[in-house]
Amino acid sequence: MRKIITLITVMPILVFSQTTSIPDVDFEQMLINLGYDTGTPDGSILTSSVNGITSLDVSSANIDDLTGIESFTSLKSLYCNNNQLTSLDLSNNLALTILYCHNNQLTSLDVSNNMNLSELECSSNSITSLDVSNNTALTDLYCVNNSITSLDVSNNIALTNLSCGYNQLTSLDVSNNTALTGLACGSNPLGGNLDVSTNYSLSALYCQFNQLTSLDLSNNMNLIELACSYNFLTGLDLSNNLALSTLNCGFNELTSLDVSNNIGLSELQCGHNQLYALDLSTNTALTLLICNDNQLNCFNVQNGNNQNLSLFSATNNTSLNCIEVDDVNWSTVNWLFIDSQTSFSTNCNYPSNCFSTTAIKEQTNSINLYPNPTNKLITLDIEGYNGLVNVEVYDLTGKLLQTTTNTTISMGEYAKGIYVFKVAYGDIVEKLKVVKD
Repeated sequence: MRKIITLITVMPILVFSQTTSIPDVDFEQMLINLGYDTGTPDGSILTSSVNGITSLDVSSANIDDLTGIESFTSLKSLYCNNNQLTSLDLSNNLALTILYCHNNQLTSLDVSNNMNLSELECSSNSITSLDVSNNTALTDLYCVNNSITSLDVSNNIALTNLSCGYNQLTSLDVSNNTALTGLACGSNPLGGNLDVSTNYSLSALYCQFNQLTSLDLSNNMNLIELACSYNFLTGLDLSNNLALSTLNCGFNELTSLDVSNNIGLSELQCGHNQLYALDLSTNTALTLLICNDNQLNCFNVQNGNNQNLSLFSATNNTSLNCIEVDDVNWSTVNWLFIDSQTSFSTNCNYPSNCFSTTAIKEQTNSINLYPNPTNKLITLDIEGYNGLVNVEVYDLTGKLLQTTTNTTISMGEYAKGIYVFKVAYGDIVEKLKVVKD
């Protein structure tokens, strides 16, 4: 009898659970803290534990490396700001709509695959270029304080808020961004004119610390806040901006300023210009007024509501003898920031043409500052003038750094950046910008 022995070999069924590598200990520790991993960091996590996560906050966790984020395929919101990231690969996170990666050390950021992205905050990194051409769903873009030299937002027609200040932009085209309500592009070397003629919904514009020579706001009738200080503006027409509430146009070259139509104006800063006259008699909502360092001869603030004006400064207007106000006694007690020769009156008896532009003095002399930019010394030359010159040097915060009567001025001890020279000669005061290399 033949016996057939059947050998049955039972092989165990091995189930390999897929894992995702998490090489950064601090990243994994955050995942443990959030309940997505257990135990102590071991360099990996079950992929099944993370691929369903839709929102992840690993901010301020001392993370250097976010490797492993590629397995978070359902992720819609990622907050990885305030870490030490030098790179960030989000090419696999196609569902991402919100990304906060500011305050890191990123030199580049590729969001070309993240076409659902609606909100991007990547400020305070070292990014030199940013391509958002594929991100047509983008409504909010914040890329402040980087080293970006150009920014194309022509495809981002849904954009409502753009904040790109403190970069190296020399031009900015927002003509396609008709939905914009907020634009902050200050502290760039933007020159010439900033064209916002198609941005009819714009309510807040911050374009200070640039090199703008003109600014046309005639189409921006919804504008509420405007900061355009520290530019080269010689004129500013606000006649169509009836909703304007806050205006900072200081440190320009304005010789006149008409805010008679802006009756809702509550804050006005127009110091360090060349204003000869200022009529605020229709601006009954004013609570803050700074108009120091001008050439005021005529100044009317008799608006029937002076007691609501809690902050008032009109110093360094050496030709201003009289300010027209509601109540002399009240103004004398409460408004202390005026020059010694200036007094208050309910009727200053100004000439009939005092508040017209024809009363503004012509400036015929030409100032040359060279070399500009400079790395050490800069020389001042005023064509056709050989008299005494007084120069004050300010930084961009408005801090006075030095006062001199020399025409050769040392800049060697100052950091790189933009400085403002206030040059007084004869009865003329002009302000010029100097770049320190």
